[in-house]
Amino acid sequence: TISDASITIDPLNLTKNAFSFDAKEGDNTGRVRCDGTNFENLSTTVSGKFSPSNYVNEFTVELRIGTWNAEKKDVDLNEAAEKRIDDAIAKEYIVAPTCWKNPVKLTFGTQITEAEEGEGSNKKKVASFSYEIAFKWGAHFAVDGVEKNAKNPSEFYDETGVASTYPDTGENSYLNDLNKFYKTMTGVDNGSKAVPEMKFCVKLVASTSGSSRGA
Repeated sequence: TISDASITIDPLNLTKNAFSFDAKEGDNTGRVRCDGTNFENLSTTVSGKFSPSNYVNEFTVELRIGTWNAEKKDVDLNEAAEKRIDDAIAKEYIVAPTCWKNPVKLTFGTQITEAEEGEGSNKKKVASFSYEIAFKWGAHFAVDGVEKNAKNPSEFYDETGVASTYPDTGENSYLNDLNKFYKTMTGVDNGSKAVPEMKFCVKLVASTSGSSRGA
């Protein structure tokens, strides 16, 4: 979203185009394994340039789920999918990025750097920005229940002592526990062929107030 037609954001890049809460890449042993095709990716970095930067007073990054509406210049939210992510956060399966449903203001001089580009009358200030958006595994997948010690479920279920809490069979089996996580995230049981679409959108907003921050 750009509040002034004279401001352009170009180029715009993402290091990864999707998040994945699958097994750890290369985890080929244990009770839960990587299938060799789908594997964990919890982060992406959005970066790019906008200009002229001296007219931009605030630049924010926000993560939502939905589809981009070019006419409205905004995201048509998928409220059901966002609720599922919120539920997964509440159940401590995952930890959300700071910018999840919360516009984070990038700071000039830290996440945003400025330089002059062009010659003569075409010279202008151009800002380069970079911001990492990262999910983490939640305390549910930590042996000691401490968030910072959480691991991918494919590693967690093989940790010492976890087998007694989540055995191979029975009501509390690791597969039942894993399915609860999967169903919280997707709304369907693991193995279902009808998995609801869940598109994450990175929303960038460059705002001006009609005044310059300086030439």
